[in-house]
Amino acid sequence: MTTFEKLKPIVLEQMRDQTVPVEIDSRLKEDLALASLQMIGLVTNIESAFGITLQIDDFKEANFISLHTLVNMLEENYAI
Repeated sequence: MTTFEKLKPIVLEQMRDQTVPVEIDSRLKEDLALASLQMIGLVTNIESAFGITLQIDDFKEANFISLHTLVNMLEENYAI
């Protein structure tokens, strides 16, 4: 299972409108409409699902633009 495949249901769980397609290039705020509280839930669920604790440096806005940037950060920083 790829990182994206594992991440996709976590993202869907946080979305208000789960009919919106979730693709690797989907932008978290613009395309998937994740608000601040949903982003917090996303982070918490990512940590739980992947068995990691995100570090302060991981919370750069550039890491949370799209699923692609999030996947890259997870794979580069946590060898997922």
